[in-house]
Amino acid sequence: MKFGLFDHIDRTDDRPLAQQFDERIEFVKAADEAGFYCLHVAEHHSSPLNMCPAPSIYLSMVAQATKQIHPGPLVYLLTLYTPLRLAEEICMLDHISKGRLEVGVGRGVSPFELNFHRVDHDDSRNIFFDAYACLNEALTNDVFSYEGKYFTYAAPWRYGIHQASKCPSRCHLRELGKNGDGDCRQPGDGHFGDHQTNRISRYQLSTGLSVFWIDDARTSDAVFHPVSR
Repeated sequence: MKFGLFDHIDRTDDRPLAQQFDERIEFVKAADEAGFYCLHVAEHHSSPLNMCPAPSIYLSMVAQATKQIHPGPLVYLLTLYTPLRLAEEICMLDHISKGRLEVGVGRGVSPFELNFHRVDHDDSRNIFFDAYACLNEALTNDVFSYEGKYFTYAAPWRYGIHQASKCPSRCHLRELGKNGDGDCRQPGDGHFGDHQTNRISRYQLSTGLSVFWIDDARTSDAVFHPVSR
């Protein structure tokens, strides 16, 4: 069994935010030394519940300050990113973390936060699937083009930066299955069936980069559950 941490980095008013970030990094360093497997951080916008609207920046700090713990977003809100830009950030973080990065993606549960960015919540599911398909192409090919309803890269595009150098140039898709209660379980445990509403995919590189998503029909959001390697 492995234990991990999930952090919203909520705002406190009794000390400066810079100090709060410093304290969080010291906390993560202690968790790393104690043997915790992972640290996942939420992404929210315009909310005192979360001071990490740009997870990649914070996760790069975590990666530099730690040696073993697996950092990752829980989740990147794909409806608010251009997939190609996010693919580049993921590749950078994979290098910075030396292969420890784990990535969760979702569409966002709050209509208010999406509306702040001029994204209609009613369109967010379709935007998410289009962005996810594009991100998939970007992370699994050295050269790619993509055409979708919301995102199009017409000409073949080549990376300036790939996943960590000791990784193969492509991720390998591993279908984990479906499970209606929102949990990600190991194949063969009797919990998977085509009738379930969740879709789970995992992309794993040899260094450890994994991408998970679970589209939960009940919450209209994605849930990130790492699976033991």
